[in-house]
Amino acid sequence: MNSSSTSTIRITTTTITSSLTVIQNLITQYTFLVIFILGNVSNLTNILVFLQKALRTNACSWYFALVSLGHLIFLYFGCLTRILTTWLGYDLSRTSIIYCRIRIYFLTISLLTARLFLCFISIDRWMVTSRENSIRQLSSMKIVRWFIFIGISFCILFSINFPIWYRIEGTRGCIGAPDTFYPLFYTIYNLVITIGPFVIMIFFSLLVLNNLRRRHRRQIIGTTQTAVPIVTTQQYYRKEMQFIKLSLIQVFLYVLCNTFYAYNATYAFITQSFVKTPEQVILDSFLSTIGLNISYFYMAITFFLYTVVSSTFRKECLLTIKRILQCKFQ
Repeated sequence: MNSSSTSTIRITTTTITSSLTVIQNLITQYTFLVIFILGNVSNLTNILVFLQKALRTNACSWYFALVSLGHLIFLYFGCLTRILTTWLGYDLSRTSIIYCRIRIYFLTISLLTARLFLCFISIDRWMVTSRENSIRQLSSMKIVRWFIFIGISFCILFSINFPIWYRIEGTRGCIGAPDTFYPLFYTIYNLVITIGPFVIMIFFSLLVLNNLRRRHRRQIIGTTQTAVPIVTTQQYYRKEMQFIKLSLIQVFLYVLCNTFYAYNATYAFITQSFVKTPEQVILDSFLSTIGLNISYFYMAITFFLYTVVSSTFRKECLLTIKRILQCKFQ
């Protein structure tokens, strides 16, 4: 290959990487802004609706509300801070170690909380649909309060170790101490927290579907034998079915929107010891932004998904809006 061909390839590569950088900045500036606005509306409304009197008696409502709270905090410390950095051209995390560590702490605790309670939702729906009465009783509010307390306590305490390892490294900004075991630990943690919920939610969702299939079969046999349907049981499970639908669609959306992010986390873990060219680093950063963008999108649209899927959620949402308007104009 002659020198002119080499120069042409080099220029083409430089052009592509420059274009990727420009596109990445545009995505951060505009797409993240739309996601942040939608995410605020979506998650605040979710919290408000799920904590209404008609729904908060169901244990699963508290899990959904906590997931939305985790998403809301993550959007502020993850999405908003990126928007401000891009628009203002100034990154406070490069100069303030306090801000750097506070941001990392809340990013960690919010994401961990959201994904932990996403798993709790799937587990709770499996409990509710179980044939065993002892398992169904684990979904009572008394026991769920303990699950919530232990879950939040775990997230708070576990997340404390992350800011400790962060420091400001010159032009690299706020990063985990590179000369310690932390980069490897964080990569493994990121892999586990991304893929772990995949496995747990899919596994328990399959158990839920299996329980529903068995229940349907038993109802058919029972109705055929007795010709007297149990109305109370049907009414109870009709209400629970709304939460089961929300749980299953949530799992589907989570898997759909976080698969690419999981791929990036796995790729980062496998290639962490590889020596990469500047072009590869830019490409990895671009793909990471795309994966993060899709993940943020998932956090921003849950309200709209719940509204489409669940008639109970729609009804309670309309009643909540009506109450707010009545209070405002009285």
